[in-house]
Amino acid sequence: MPWPVKVLLVAFASATIQAGPTVASPAASPVGKRPDGGEIAFWGFTPGGVNSLYFEQVLLDAASSAKVPIGLERVADPDPTPGLVLPRDRRQVPVVLTGRPLGDAIDLVIAAERGVTARPPGMSQSGYHLTWAGGIANISPLNTPTFLDVVVPSFRIDDVDVVVAATSAVRHLMDPSHPERQGGILGNGTPDSRKALQRLLEKRLTLSLRNVTVRQILNAIVLAHGGASWVVRYRSTAGAYEGCEIGVASFEGVMPISMK
Repeated sequence: MPWPVKVLLVAFASATIQAGPTVASPAASPVGKRPDGGEIAFWGFTPGGVNSLYFEQVLLDAASSAKVPIGLERVADPDPTPGLVLPRDRRQVPVVLTGRPLGDAIDLVIAAERGVTARPPGMSQSGYHLTWAGGIANISPLNTPTFLDVVVPSFRIDDVDVVVAATSAVRHLMDPSHPERQGGILGNGTPDSRKALQRLLEKRLTLSLRNVTVRQILNAIVLAHGGASWVVRYRSTAGAYEGCEIGVASFEGVMPISMK
């Protein structure tokens, strides 16, 4: 399966943001219709000996193939990264996704990951859980609130690209010392990946939201864009902002990552 190209991005943004201390329960998120989108085009995967990064790639590839965005949270794998431990009789059983709608594919991936026999404290012992919220699939392995459940009284972005909206703006929201205007340089990549990145950044976004969680802000950003998903990688099962990575994964397979 294609693996997203990670790049460091040139981006400049101005965001007006006011954050409040309220934390919403994850269960309070609105549940919407399950938009299955197109059928999955790649065959699937074999779960034996893989890690959470592998499941991230499968879920993002499925979303890209179906052209339906997802919001994916996961706890970053430790270094060195061990393979997931699955019961011996399930390690080499292929999970076929070809021709399935996205909702069914996500269910199968979650069911395969649920076979893991050991999980760190704080992670849902039943594996990832899925909520359809306003046309986007939100997927998380944690069973406690995270920084994404902070309720924001007001969030506004004006004429920025999707990566600036989902990284610089959200980081300034959580950490006012983070600059509202942030620059970088385009990193290495193939000519095709650089062109895909340029296409990802072409659409400009203007949003004004009130009384929403950080997760709902990320959802609104990728839904407004229409061609990408978001990913948050926590450093630990506490689900804290400190040390997290925030990424935007385009349906073409490029994935700029913002590291704290």
